[in-house]
Amino acid sequence: MALAQLESSECTKYTTIQPLEDQRKSTDSEIVIGLVGAVGTDLDKVATVISDRLKKYVYKTHIIIVSKTILCNIFNVGEIADEFNRINKYMDLGNKLRSKIHQGILAEGVANTIHDLRLAEGKQPILKRTAFIVKSLKNEAEVRFLREIYGNGFYLISVYTDEDTRSTNLNAKIFDKQNVKKGSVRHWFMLLGSD
Repeated sequence: MALAQLESSECTKYTTIQPLEDQRKSTDSEIVIGLVGAVGTDLDKVATVISDRLKKYVYKTHIIIVSKTILCNIFNVGEIADEFNRINKYMDLGNKLRSKIHQGILAEGVANTIHDLRLAEGKQPILKRTAFIVKSLKNEAEVRFLREIYGNGFYLISVYTDEDTRSTNLNAKIFDKQNVKKGSVRHWFMLLGSD
């Protein structure tokens, strides 16, 4: 195992990950990386750092954003004018889908998206030196589903961001783009109906 420091202003703790060196027997392996983080965590920065690091190993990356890639293909979301309503809408749609079908349904959408990307790149069963970064997984059933499908090729990274930073991130996304009163993370959680 190796230690990698995620280079973002909000996440400077060391995280133990299973790097590509552990896969020497299969140097051209395909990997799936699931990211988990609370509302307000800047997973874009984390995905960018991971993508940049994988380029050093000549890996191509695809970032799969569950809300945009999967929920938008299932529901006719339409144009959402402001960030607050966008976040709220996608959270509601994901929760409704999970409650109507099963808790791991969006992970099935991730697997289908990976399948479609494979077909688009030449109908290969597995793409060599390719990483799929998934933003973001929401529950244990989604993680379990992806582990069952991808086995040792699946990595889960949980990103911790303190409450003040998440509040700052949400305020920047919501307040700075619209005329909305700044609030604390607890304020946004109450409005978004999340813990």
